[in-house]
Amino acid sequence: MRQVLTVLAVLTLAAAAASANWLDDFDAYAPGSINGQGGWQGWDNSAAAAGVVSGDQALSPTQSQAIFGGADSVHQYSGYTSGQWTYTAWTYIPSASTGLTYFILLNTYNDLGPYNWSVQLPMDLDTNLLNDDMAGGTENIPLLRDEWVKLQFDIDLDANTVVTWYGATLVSTHAWQDGTGANAIAAVDLYANGAEVVYYDSMSLTPEPAALALLALGVLLRRR
Repeated sequence: MRQVLTVLAVLTLAAAAASANWLDDFDAYAPGSINGQGGWQGWDNSAAAAGVVSGDQALSPTQSQAIFGGADSVHQYSGYTSGQWTYTAWTYIPSASTGLTYFILLNTYNDLGPYNWSVQLPMDLDTNLLNDDMAGGTENIPLLRDEWVKLQFDIDLDANTVVTWYGATLVSTHAWQDGTGANAIAAVDLYANGAEVVYYDSMSLTPEPAALALLALGVLLRRR
């Protein structure tokens, strides 16, 4: 019984640690440019490239980040250099939106460079297909319109892998970095590339559930 209580205690602490990692639902921000709010900025620290806090669509109660036109919106991270992580972002594509827009994760980012890409998902709003440039760009996953869909990235920095999901569909599995980058989660980039509006909400970066379970098991074994 004491061992069970120990595992429950560890899982509780682990869950607290997970929630202490990064989560952004955009609800606390002032409407308009997101530049300077919650660590968001434009690419290369250009305020004009930041996304827009919008109440037009939202998965969380009231607001999301709208990406369109010249938006190239970046959030940087630090300290994510080992272990297993899950990155999620919910996306909403209106039926009328056209153009080519991108969701990007980088293992290296600095204003004015250097940069190194780990994930680059072009969402072609004209052909209605999603691909993964870092895995060959031939996946051709149909996009879903007028509903919130989860993008999920299961990242193992120790094994140097990333598994990408669009809703319930597996998109790709490939190396997180090709040997020229870093074993790190450095930044997300929401790049409009001149396309019409796409919304993002409830973005998060947390330890993988499997990593939390292994932590609890390790404590239990040490106490036996």
